[in-house]
Amino acid sequence: MKKNNFAYSNILWTSSIFFIIPSLIAFYNKHYDISLLSFILIISSCCFWSNPVKNTLARKIDVIYVRTLQFYKIYKTFKLNKQYIILPLITLYFIIYLLSCYTKNKKDYTSFYFHLLFHILANISTIILVFNP
Repeated sequence: MKKNNFAYSNILWTSSIFFIIPSLIAFYNKHYDISLLSFILIISSCCFWSNPVKNTLARKIDVIYVRTLQFYKIYKTFKLNKQYIILPLITLYFIIYLLSCYTKNKKDYTSFYFHLLFHILANISTIILVFNP
């Protein structure tokens, strides 16, 4: 398989490590399910972004896991009665994710910026979800 010549994959790999922040906050606030799921997300994302090749098992696992995790976050959002705060963020980063997919063949790294913003907003939404003031 040919490796993608994606100059910014190391930045997306690094941004995947930042999923540790909501994982630790979730653990501290006794949301062990979100903590574990976020930790697994670090592993799946780092495995893919360390060598971002299309049509590999690592990519398929990452995509399926991320999508499944988003459904669980929506479920958890309603369970914790935080839908008015979290659902707009999830909607926003879902649109940004779609823009990332739509622009992935451009040569100007637009897709990279959208995907990085997706990582940031996903982290923020998870932190808000599990934060207990």
